[in-house]
Amino acid sequence: MISKTVKLLKVVGFGLAVCLAVSASLDLVRVNPYLCRDNRVCPELGKPLSVRWDELQVALAALHRREQAADDGQIVPAKFVFDPPAAHGRELTVMVYNIKGLPDTFRGGVHPNAFRIIGERLAERRREGTAPDIVLLQEAFTTRAREIAGYAGYKHVIYGPRRQNTQTYWLARPFVYLWKAAWNRSVHLESSGLMILTDLDVQTPREVSFGHRACAGSDCLANKGLVAVRVKLPDSNRWIDVLDTHLNSNASSDAGIKQILFAHERQVDKIHDVITAEKTDRDALILGGDFNSNPETIRYAYLEDRLGLKDANSDCLIRTGCTIPHTVDLQAFWRSNELRQFYRQGSSTTLQPIRATMDFTAPVDGKPLSDHDAVEITYLVHSASTTD
Repeated sequence: MISKTVKLLKVVGFGLAVCLAVSASLDLVRVNPYLCRDNRVCPELGKPLSVRWDELQVALAALHRREQAADDGQIVPAKFVFDPPAAHGRELTVMVYNIKGLPDTFRGGVHPNAFRIIGERLAERRREGTAPDIVLLQEAFTTRAREIAGYAGYKHVIYGPRRQNTQTYWLARPFVYLWKAAWNRSVHLESSGLMILTDLDVQTPREVSFGHRACAGSDCLANKGLVAVRVKLPDSNRWIDVLDTHLNSNASSDAGIKQILFAHERQVDKIHDVITAEKTDRDALILGGDFNSNPETIRYAYLEDRLGLKDANSDCLIRTGCTIPHTVDLQAFWRSNELRQFYRQGSSTTLQPIRATMDFTAPVDGKPLSDHDAVEITYLVHSASTTD
């Protein structure tokens, strides 16, 4: 009996060793960033990005000029690619904010009352008439985090995919993958953590899960996806589509590069399918969220190529030259914060970024409110029709 037990243990031990070896082999390349320069071919993307690298140099030079202006206390005025008649332009302000609404054990050194402070500040701005028209939140996983909506008092609260929306796959990979959270199928312990807040009229809210294969590492614990809603523009009969999402993280997911990039591509492909299906001749679109990528990464290159949307963060710094307060950290706004807004024009409605800022940047009682700062962009909404 003992000998059989010993043999069984040896077999189990050998199996565990094989699984560990496989897991380690998937994790051989654990470096970041995934940067492609000059004529180098990015193996994960399969194409050279030399032209794109030239564009990045232009962007970095523009960023440097803006930073110098900020150091001199200047606020660079807005300039327009087109010059719409002011009488027919309306403004729409959108905020993107990852609130780090994780269980307390994983929240690190953030302020214990951060959610109340965030919500009350939004409520105060609503009373003052300076609040964003639309707030896109990420990582609102816990009940306490979702209480932001109650404190802020916005009329509409739209949630992303819940934990129960799709199946879970507890046995999708050998349990040894828990060693590095290296699974690539969803094991949903949490919802998507997505919320949209607005006082504007809304239609047809939609929750879309990325699917159980579109994740990597510890991000598979959440039901990753997006939430979309049609929003009526202020003082208008026009509508736009607004989407909120949160893509797979990098090193914090504790997965290998190949797994992360594979998951990211699947997630971006799903977003592409959604925005393509939602495309109409009349509706513009804004996609905001935590994309866990910046313009210097392969992940961003795939995102930009696949979706074909304009990057409002980049446009504000480089193309349209939004008005940005000199107190804004331009490096964080453009790349290190990884919270972005993308937009698409409609045939009868155009969006033009004209102002940008960052909020919730200052610590409270010496503690930050999140591990991100909120990105806020104001668009001039211009209709080709003068009848609305």
